[in-house]
Amino acid sequence: PSPIIRGGTGGLTILPDAGGVNGAFTNGAYYNQSTYKSAIYFTNVASGNGTLQLMKDGGAVTAPSLTATGAIAASSFSGTGAATNVTLNGSSDVGFSATSSSSASNAYMTLANNSSNYLAFQMFGSAYGGGKNNTGYLTSATSGGFVFAQYAATGDIAFQTTTSLTERMKISNAGLVSINGLATGLTAPTTTGTTKMVVSDANGLLSFSAIPVGGYSALNVNTSSATNSGTTETDLYRYSVPANTLSADGYSVESKLSGIYSNSGNSKTVRVYFGTTKIFDSGTFSMTTGTNAWTLDIQVIRIDGTNQKCNIKLISSSAVSTPSFVTYTASTETLSNALDLAVTLQVTGGTNEATKHTAKTILSR
Repeated sequence: PSPIIRGGTGGLTILPDAGGVNGAFTNGAYYNQSTYKSAIYFTNVASGNGTLQLMKDGGAVTAPSLTATGAIAASSFSGTGAATNVTLNGSSDVGFSATSSSSASNAYMTLANNSSNYLAFQMFGSAYGGGKNNTGYLTSATSGGFVFAQYAATGDIAFQTTTSLTERMKISNAGLVSINGLATGLTAPTTTGTTKMVVSDANGLLSFSAIPVGGYSALNVNTSSATNSGTTETDLYRYSVPANTLSADGYSVESKLSGIYSNSGNSKTVRVYFGTTKIFDSGTFSMTTGTNAWTLDIQVIRIDGTNQKCNIKLISSSAVSTPSFVTYTASTETLSNALDLAVTLQVTGGTNEATKHTAKTILSR
C-alpha cells in the first residue's frame, strides 16, 4: 500500500496506509546506481511509540547538532567529520573513535582509535575480575591498562590490571588502603623475622631500613604482689615476650624485680626461665636475721635468631644473712616464637617466704 501524505496548516504528515495495520512501513530510499537503499524508515506499531531508523541499510548521518528528548536506538548510527566517528549500535554501545568505531564487549561507552586500543566505561552485574561482583570499571584495552572497580557486595574500590585482572590496590569501604606488591625502589626485607621500618628520601621514594640501635620501650609493668604458697615451685613473675620482639642482633629483653624475704630458717631457691631454658638457679639459701629487701636484674641479649646470652644479678639489703648472685649463661631459644620470661620461688616449708612487689620488663635496642 501507498503511504498517505496529508497537508495541513503549518505542516506536512507522511504516514503508512493499510488502515493502520501493525508493521506497515514508510521508507524513504535513495539509489546508489546499483540498488535502492533505505535512508529513512518507520512503521506502524501495536502500541506506544515507534522507532525511526536512519540509513537503515548503511551509510552516514551528518548534522551540525543533534538533540534527543527520548531514546535513540539504531542498528548503526555514525557520523564522520574531522577524522572523528561516532557509533551507536543495537547493543546499547556508544563508540567515539579517531579512525574506526570499536567498542569493548559489554561497554556502554568507548573511546577508541582502533580495535585494540580504547578506553571503555562499563557496567556489570555479574562476576568479573577475581570472582568479585563489580558495579563498574574503566579499562584502556583488552590486553592492557587497568580496571577501576567497585565491588557491589562490599563497596570496596579496587584497581586491577587487565592482563591478569590481578588486584593491585584496594580502598575498603572502611577507608583502609591496601597495596598488593611493592613499588619500584621499595625492597622487602630479606631476613625472616627481622623488623624494619619504611623511610622516604627527598624525592618521596620509599625503602626499608633497619631500625636504628638505641632506645628503650616498655614491654610490661607489674606492680601486683606475688608470693609463694607451700613447698611447690611458685611463679613470682611471668611475662610472655611476643614473637620477634628480639628482631635484630644486639637487642635485649631486660627485667628488674624487687621484693622482700621473710625471716625464717626455711630454705629458699630462686630460679629464672627464658622459654624452656633455666637461665638462673640460686641453689638453696635461708635467712638468719630480719626481713631483707631484694632486687633481681635479668638481661637476655640476642646473638642471632636462635642464640642468646643471659646475665643475672640477685642482691639483697643484707649481704651477711642473704647471699648475692651474679651469673652468666646461654640459651638457644627460637626468637620467632613467643617465649615466657619467668621468675619462680621454691621453699622447704611455710608461705610468704619471699614476696615480689614490682617488676618491669623493657626492650633495649
